[in-house]
Amino acid sequence: MSNNILTTSFLEAMKKDKDNEEIKNFKIDKSNIHGKGVIATKKIKPGEYINVALYKAGDDYFDTTTFGGFLNHSYKPNARTRFEGDFYRTYSSASGIEPGDEITVDYGKNKELEQPGDDWE
Repeated sequence: MSNNILTTSFLEAMKKDKDNEEIKNFKIDKSNIHGKGVIATKKIKPGEYINVALYKAGDDYFDTTTFGGFLNHSYKPNARTRFEGDFYRTYSSASGIEPGDEITVDYGKNKELEQPGDDWE
């Protein structure tokens, strides 16, 4: 992670998210893919907003949220990030996500997320 500066717009967005039931749709827990991951705690409908993965922390860089830092890779992901203003927000894929499923993205298609080391396939 880069600098830990939190912008006012990010704090306002996170407060709004904390007031929203959707923020309770995941937990960070053991992953079957690698280390820890983001696990769905409720059914997430197709195309539903999940959480912010990255936020604008400076004029020319973004920083990762805790949620975004634990998104693991899959070639058959069930989520995708989308740039919206000062944020990269994460949405479920067309098939949705079941409780207990790990929320994943394709690092190749979500190049804004931190990429793995050279040993990654």
